[in-house]
Parts: sequence; structure tokens; C-alpha cells
Amino acid sequence: MEHKVKSLFKKTSTNQQQRLENQHIGEASEFYFACRNGETDKVKQMLPNIPYHQLNQLELNGSTALHAATFFGHLDIVYLLLHDYSCQRHLRNRHGFTAYEEAETDEMKQLFHRPSDANRFNDDSMSMDKTFQIVLVPRDTTETDGSDYGDHVEKPDPRYFL
Repeated sequence: MEHKVKSLFKKTSTNQQQRLENQHIGEASEFYFACRNGETDKVKQMLPNIPYHQLNQLELNGSTALHAATFFGHLDIVYLLLHDYSCQRHLRNRHGFTAYEEAETDEMKQLFHRPSDANRFNDDSMSMDKTFQIVLVPRDTTETDGSDYGDHVEKPDPRYFL
């Protein structure tokens, strides 16, 4: 499994590098142009049907849809891509810039900032007792397996349970 993930990552990186080296100015997907042109309704319609890897795809022209929406100042589309669809912020275009570095205004740059008090790994609407289930395990650490041989099966140490 790990090998498959590494090879997929390597293949994706290789494809992106090839696209940077062999860019075709003006060639890009319909989704890219919808983001570039500020067609918010079209972008909203297309987003649920776009696989995550295509959402972050480096287009043949050397940029991502996030780069285009940012560069052309489409705040609503950038918000959708970053906050609703978790678009990758770290990708660089053919000029070596991230989408954040392409932002012209402070308002646009603000969309890229994460609140410092936000917990990225826990939904704020959930309390801790709903996030983790507390499990109490009896202190008896041995249990017979029910066989005639009298073998014992060790239970895990309950101190390590969440």
C-alpha cells in the first residue's frame, strides 16, 4: 500500500514537472477557465464532480485553478476552493509562485490565513466527549481463551486507551 502511494505521488510530481517544462500557454481545463473568468455559479456546479487530484491539477499552461482565481481577484471562488474544498495552497506555478504569492490585495491574502485559535483537526461544533469515546477496561489483565490447554491471552494495558 505504501509503495502504491509513493509511486502515485512520484508519478503526480513527475507529471507536474513535465507540465512546468512543456507548458502550452492558454491551454487549460474548462474548470480552470471558469475559475479564471470568475464564473462562480459554473464553478459551484462543477466542484462536486471534480476529483480532488484534478482540483489541484497543474494545467498545461503552468498554473492551477486556485492560481487563476487568485490572480484575477475572484474572492468568492478562492474562498470556495480553500475553505469548502480544501484546495492545496503550497503548489507553485510555472513562475515559481504559490497562489498566495499571486494575491494582489490584503483581502485576498486574508483568505489564505487560517485562524490561529482554530483546531484544524476537530470540528468546533463537537465537544470532546463526542470526539473521543472514553472506554473503561477492567483491571484484570489475563483472560483464559476457553481452550483445554489453559493458555492465557494477555489483554492490552488500559493506560494506553483513549
